[in-house]
Amino acid sequence: MRWRWMHSRTPVKVRQPRFFCRQLSKTKLMRLPPLNALRAFEAAARHLSVQKAAQELFVTPAAVSQQVKVLEERLGVALFRRLPRRLELTDDGAELLPRLSAAFRQIEEAVEQLEIRKSDNRGRLTIGASPGFGASWLLHRLSAFQERNPEIELQLAARTTMSDAVLRESDHPDDLFEDCDIAVRFGDGHYAGNVVHKLFALHSTPMCHPALIDGRHPLREPRDLRHHTLLHIRNDVAQMDVGWPGWRDWFKAANVPDLDYRRGPAFNQVALAIEAAADRMGVVLGVPLLAARELSRGRLAIPFPISLTMSSAYYVVHPPQASDEVVAFRDWLISEAAREKWARPLGGLEPLRWIP
Repeated sequence: MRWRWMHSRTPVKVRQPRFFCRQLSKTKLMRLPPLNALRAFEAAARHLSVQKAAQELFVTPAAVSQQVKVLEERLGVALFRRLPRRLELTDDGAELLPRLSAAFRQIEEAVEQLEIRKSDNRGRLTIGASPGFGASWLLHRLSAFQERNPEIELQLAARTTMSDAVLRESDHPDDLFEDCDIAVRFGDGHYAGNVVHKLFALHSTPMCHPALIDGRHPLREPRDLRHHTLLHIRNDVAQMDVGWPGWRDWFKAANVPDLDYRRGPAFNQVALAIEAAADRMGVVLGVPLLAARELSRGRLAIPFPISLTMSSAYYVVHPPQASDEVVAFRDWLISEAAREKWARPLGGLEPLRWIP
């Protein structure tokens, strides 16, 4: 309440508007100096160096000096004594520094705790896959899943034990996951007690660089392969009874069993054999699915529409009790597999089971 004199000269009590208190509180809050100025002073005072403060804050020394000057003008006191080649805190500066440092530490700790909680709440998903499938097909598609599910932290574990053939020779044949939440397995699909979805049947066919198809010895029919280097895949999986055909099997299916299927270099990794073929080293009997990237980019081509379907296939497998992260990845993977054009067979040949 305050007095206001009216023209009648009679003192009248006038009530202040209700927004007065709100304006007063706002005015008090606005008296806080700019945060950048406080941060520049705190860093310069802690180092007693404008140069070091600038390095810490990733700004120029001139910017630090300007912010300190803004703070001094705002407070109406000198915070530093500018001596030759060094700074010295005034009494006011020395009094302000520890309180500001403590305040900034509290802010940093609060933000850090929030980030830790956010990280702890972030879903983690470990995916098991064979090295060939992981490197040749899955790896290049994970970014699409990550964009849709940024809250899920992915870990890809490439292991040879994701093949039934390798597991059968291991000490723990029932260990399908090896600490993975979900696995893409290569095998027969019989994984009792687990949720299983078939992703791909694998089809094996000759592939080479397009230049070889119309080169010195054009590839018009299977018999033309006698003029070309044959590339072989001889890893642990291909040498076991899991339905992975070799050149002998393909020549027999293509009605050219008299060709020499033994000649040519061998590779112990699918990716290496595919890269060798893309580099014009020869013709590889490979799986288009695992060479999808090179086929799509034109680094590889398929000269003959003849493929052999393997008895083993790729399956996505996970335990019955599945987390939301597992379900999200499984559904996305099944959807991606359904759109994969290079998983389709060529020539419609009957499935062949390779028996060594």
